Amino acid sequence: MTPHSCQIARTLLGWTVEELAADSGIDASTIASFESEHLSLVRAGPQLLRDSLMDAGAIFLEPIRESGSRARLTRSAEALRDIVSIGELQDSAASLLEKAKERVERYREDSAKVHRKLDGRRREVAYRVKEDCRKLRDRVDSEVARRVRLGRRDAGMREFLETV
Repeated sequence: MTPHSCQIARTLLGWTVEELAADSGIDASTIASFESEHLSLVRAGPQLLRDSLMDAGAIFLEPIRESGSRARLTRSAEALRDIVSIGELQDSAASLLEKAKERVERYREDSAKVHRKLDGRRREVAYRVKEDCRKLRDRVDSEVARRVRLGRRDAGMREFLETV
């Protein structure tokens, strides 16, 4: 885990340093110093950060060059990030819910395309799409629980996520 890959993954997830600190159990100032390369973590520190970020849907890729840290999100984590962004828009509740449902439908369609390429059997594709939708639901439920655990005062967002 490099400082740059930590920062990339955290940013992709839309997390603050404080949120990563709460999730990983590492002090926020330690994480900030690590990401700015003023401090190197020892023992279990890098693994705790990596585990927290991966549990939230970050994927760490092999660097292209020695300095090129790379990370991306799983498809379900990307969809969750988009749904949270939709929930933060200033719009009517009905409009936000409609946009979120459209994003979930796009996730379902993308999942079907991926699985049709991998295995064209209809029954297998339907099963895999259902499993992917379950993963997204689990990720949304985990985000609601994370927000409660962090004591975030965003009951409206939690309610929105629970209805998606």
